[in-house]
Amino acid sequence: MTSTRPVPRNIDKPNRMAEFVVAFLVTYYSLMFLFHKPIIAFGAGVLATYIMYKFTANKPEGMAFRWWYRYFSIGKMVPNPKKAKKFEI
Repeated sequence: MTSTRPVPRNIDKPNRMAEFVVAFLVTYYSLMFLFHKPIIAFGAGVLATYIMYKFTANKPEGMAFRWWYRYFSIGKMVPNPKKAKKFEI
């Protein structure tokens, strides 16, 4: 009798680790630059990661980056859809 290999249940689970890392590091280093207090910066980083988790729960991967791109421009090379004068390919 042959048996098939079991498929892991989380094979299609979205991986949001990049969003969590960016949220933590941006918050941590910006507060360390402003206040030079590691405890406050670490706590705010954990809070930012928790807020990012709640914001992106049950949404596709990259939802936070899509939201960021929609409201804030990333550099001056590629304007976001709100600031583009016309659609260009």
